[in-house]
Amino acid sequence: MKKQNTILALIFVCLGAAVSAGCGWNPAVTAVPVTAPWDSMNLPIKQDAIVYESSATELKVLHKDDRAKVAPAYDAAILAAGWKSAGKKAGDEMTNVFQKDGKTLEAYVYPYENTGVILTLK
Repeated sequence: MKKQNTILALIFVCLGAAVSAGCGWNPAVTAVPVTAPWDSMNLPIKQDAIVYESSATELKVLHKDDRAKVAPAYDAAILAAGWKSAGKKAGDEMTNVFQKDGKTLEAYVYPYENTGVILTLK
């Protein structure tokens, strides 16, 4: 009986940890309002994301989802906003480059607090 109680207790601890891990995503950043030009691009930042820096040339976001889901969502939003893909940044497999009207937009998607994204406009 003691062994069964120990096993049940262990199961409840494991289940509690799993639920906490799934619901407990809470990065140590402060959310800020999204500014132009990012606010008009329909980026995937409305759910399970925290924008923690936004300026005319840079946007920084943390996402609860993994890189495999986040990166294609950004690519699709950027392309839908009229940018053209220019491939990957030389020597950096995590940065996609886009061009429009003589400007360059770099989308760096990296593993941090699940997934971090930095958009840089040049």
